[in-house]
Amino acid sequence: MWIVKVALNRPYTFIVVALLILLASPVRPLFFKNRYEIWKQMTADDSQIIFVAECPENGVVGFVNGSSARDQGYEDFAEVWAIWLFGNSRDS
Repeated sequence: MWIVKVALNRPYTFIVVALLILLASPVRPLFFKNRYEIWKQMTADDSQIIFVAECPENGVVGFVNGSSARDQGYEDFAEVWAIWLFGNSRDS
């Protein structure tokens, strides 16, 4: 909760610290090549589950990504990591 106190009491300090954390973090922009490499890794990994939603009129409209449950006693369940639904970009 200290971060909230800093943000409320010293907003400029909070902004500077947030920018320093952002600049120091290993964030890569998701350009096409980055996304392609991530998808190659995900589809090659047998522990990952990927369902792609596709319709004849609009092509790919979304996907779901996950894996088997990690908790004991829930081996028959799955964990959902991401659900993406894309906007309809082919409407005129």
